[in-house]
Amino acid sequence: PRFISAGIFRDVRLEVRKPERIRDQFCALLQFDPQKRSARYLLDMRLEGSFRRLDHSEIVVTVSRNGKVVSKPRTKVLHWSPRLWFGIDNADLWWPKGFGDPALYDVKIEWVDLASKNLLAEKSFKLGVKKVEFELADYDIETKKPGEMKFIVNGKPCFIRGTSWVPVDALHCRDKDRIIPTLELIAEANCNMIRVWGGGLYE
Repeated sequence: PRFISAGIFRDVRLEVRKPERIRDQFCALLQFDPQKRSARYLLDMRLEGSFRRLDHSEIVVTVSRNGKVVSKPRTKVLHWSPRLWFGIDNADLWWPKGFGDPALYDVKIEWVDLASKNLLAEKSFKLGVKKVEFELADYDIETKKPGEMKFIVNGKPCFIRGTSWVPVDALHCRDKDRIIPTLELIAEANCNMIRVWGGGLYE
């Protein structure tokens, strides 16, 4: 039989949105020192709301780990794409499986009215303090030095044990029940990288 992977196969939900919302955010690593375990980030955001909120509200970002606040920058909302900078010193670094603890920080974005102090919108995400580099060197004909391909995480070369992810079921509506058992098998195989096949999907 031939199955056609079309139609709605994920959960459907109805969202009632407030007039103000944090539509999107992007956190970029600007500086990283693995020896001092320090990092500096730029956080870009996209907001949606009433024009009366401009110049009368602010963004407050709280960065914490295990309940301890390590940074709390804020900036006034003057346009719909505010940005701010923050740093983390003596950070617990994120490491891939087999090289250390995959430490994560909690980042909470709050959009607050300056006059009433009311919370207009909020959004949260996880942040791993890390720097991943890919080095590729070709074979050197003169010195006979072999080519090299490696991943460097936080300044240290990491041996990659990878696998390729393809859809776990031909009928995607049944994927949810098989994702966790499949990830457990990958962990048992001691893999630390997963490649999502170009013709597949993020499940």
